[in-house]
Amino acid sequence: MAGYDVFARYYDALTANVDYKGRAAYLKKLLEHLHHEPGIVLDLACGTGSLTLELYKLGMDVLERVRLHRHAVRSEGQGLRHGS
Repeated sequence: MAGYDVFARYYDALTANVDYKGRAAYLKKLLEHLHHEPGIVLDLACGTGSLTLELYKLGMDVLERVRLHRHAVRSEGQGLRHGS
């Protein structure tokens, strides 16, 4: 995964224009509209974890599968579960 470690350095800058907080709020509203409890949210290929953290802040139980190195550092102590 060494290649991902290098890419992680630039990932947040490349996605700085993405409204992760807004996307998380949209997903929560969509689930509420459908009268569906979120249960466990599986975030595949979660990058550095910006959306993962926003979903977690909204009370969702998030399991993330693939992450870039910076996310591992960012999510320490946040209560996120990392898949293997």
